[in-house]
Amino acid sequence: MVKLVTETENQPEPARNEPARPEHPHRRHWWKVPLLLFFAMAFLSSGWFTFKVASATDKIFTENIGGEAVLKQRLKGGDRVNILLIGVGGENHDGGDLADTIQLVSVEPEAKRAVMISLPRDLYVQVPDSPQQVKINEVHSIGEDQDVPGGGPALLKRKVGEILGLDVHYFVRADFDGFRQIVDSMGGVDLNVKEALYDPYYPLGHGYQVLDVKPGRQHMNGDLALKYARSRETTSDFDRSRRQQEVLVATRNKALSVAYLTNPTKISQLIDIVGDHVLTDMTLKEAQRLAEIVRDIQPERVTNQVVDGDKTGLLYDSVGPGGAYILVPTAGNYSEIQEFVKQLLGSSAARSEAAKVELRNASGVEGLAAGEREGLKAFGVNVIKVGNAAEIAQRTVIYDYTDGRKPDTIRLLKERYGAEVVVQPRPKGSGVDVRVVVGTDYQQLPAATEEAF
Repeated sequence: MVKLVTETENQPEPARNEPARPEHPHRRHWWKVPLLLFFAMAFLSSGWFTFKVASATDKIFTENIGGEAVLKQRLKGGDRVNILLIGVGGENHDGGDLADTIQLVSVEPEAKRAVMISLPRDLYVQVPDSPQQVKINEVHSIGEDQDVPGGGPALLKRKVGEILGLDVHYFVRADFDGFRQIVDSMGGVDLNVKEALYDPYYPLGHGYQVLDVKPGRQHMNGDLALKYARSRETTSDFDRSRRQQEVLVATRNKALSVAYLTNPTKISQLIDIVGDHVLTDMTLKEAQRLAEIVRDIQPERVTNQVVDGDKTGLLYDSVGPGGAYILVPTAGNYSEIQEFVKQLLGSSAARSEAAKVELRNASGVEGLAAGEREGLKAFGVNVIKVGNAAEIAQRTVIYDYTDGRKPDTIRLLKERYGAEVVVQPRPKGSGVDVRVVVGTDYQQLPAATEEAF
């Protein structure tokens, strides 16, 4: 059962125990609409649909500024392709040029793996080539308002690349109305809602709506699916991320279903929606090829991570000009974020190796090994055993019992711990591939949380 009740400011509060209205209503985020573009573009492989899309290229495709056409070269070398997904409200919404969703998707074409990294819109940054400091969601709007080559997307690409320490090759931008119409063109989506969602403060004009979604199987149209994924007044960032993943899975499955793929009318309608609500600096051929790759990536080979303060510890709450709520890097710069991202990208390769890892705590810090197990698990490392070492050790050492046959796991562990790697024969009776003895020299890094779609 899904209940959506409209309220205005003059109507009484709902008659139930409700949480107090949060202090920062501007922190609402919408879900990752632009990712749908990969799946939408996957339909463009036939000649007829290519012709139809080509007729809208003036609206969909734009010049690549600050990046380069790298997909062809990187397909040959197996390197990553980084795409910035930008979600905006659009012309029918207040602040329509603010980037409500900022997410980088890093795709490994050859390995068919992907890592999705979200940046919160309240992250306080300096605008490229300017002394001005703003929330990162305003960077896109500034680029649209000012005479910046490539506009908002190009300026935001530069900033995201600086924060994450990566080259951002492409962008895909979509708006709220595009997502609603895409879902509605599919006839809605079915979700298995795991936890009830009650939000009495979902915005509606100058008032609010009560969003009340019960557990169980629910059929949602585009408007309700967007509300379900955007709501965050009464839940955490990670609850919201989970709901976004649920919506993404349901939409992806519906889009790739046989019934949908074989319906020319539906596909034609989808392409029209893309033409009206999407912009990218890929070429048509690049978009087609990348869509084919993304379509073939299995759910277990996608990792989704939010850079935040709750779990990763990379950001912390602060107060900006005028008392505004902002997030700033814990390290005072982007170094920890970049190191975190480096390890996260390496984790997708380590995940596929499935090396059996043992952690031994020789640091003297109680519970360190157990905490590290959870952090490494999110990075794709299969920790099967933890415990205390026989004695305290000053140096962290990684013992490789595979003779180099798990290189990605060893590389990730070496980068995380900055430790010496010792190759040894496997001890008799041992069932592990790698043993990590964590010494007193290790300064614990932020943990990750595993969020795969």
